[in-house]
Amino acid sequence: MPKAKKRTSLAAKAANKLSKEVPGPKYETAGSTSQDAREGVVDQRSETPRESKLDKRKERHDAWQQKFNTKAISSSARRRRNRKQRESLQVNMSSFENVLPELETEVEESEKRQNPIIKDASVTKRTKASMRNDTVNEIDRFQSILQHPSFVSNPLKTVQEHLNNSLPKRE
Repeated sequence: MPKAKKRTSLAAKAANKLSKEVPGPKYETAGSTSQDAREGVVDQRSETPRESKLDKRKERHDAWQQKFNTKAISSSARRRRNRKQRESLQVNMSSFENVLPELETEVEESEKRQNPIIKDASVTKRTKASMRNDTVNEIDRFQSILQHPSFVSNPLKTVQEHLNNSLPKRE
């Protein structure tokens, strides 16, 4: 896998290009070529076949595509990823110890509240006549309680016994 190149400044890129070029004068004067020919110096650039513009373009495109095909990641990124994975696996049980007693009380309270009182549709719509009838019935029931012999002898004990029988017992 090719290693990803670092970003460099324009000056560094230009210096890099200059160092890669074939040594020799870039622009030759008319006198210099004839002088070189007399001295027996052969131009190195003429021996190497020049790449066409299309070939250079294809090479640049291939190099650009290669950046996306690499699956190598930096070592620091790999360490960060591994650290995040380790931290996500750690479980702190002390937080559960603090929450459990509260959850138990909430569960108990919700169980008590889950005993729904189902009302009949006819009871929900109360007319004045039905309320009057209920009031009369309640007065009659209360009078019968007041005249009951156990209530007459000990009213508090009778009420307490009634509440113990009618309310759900606590554990």
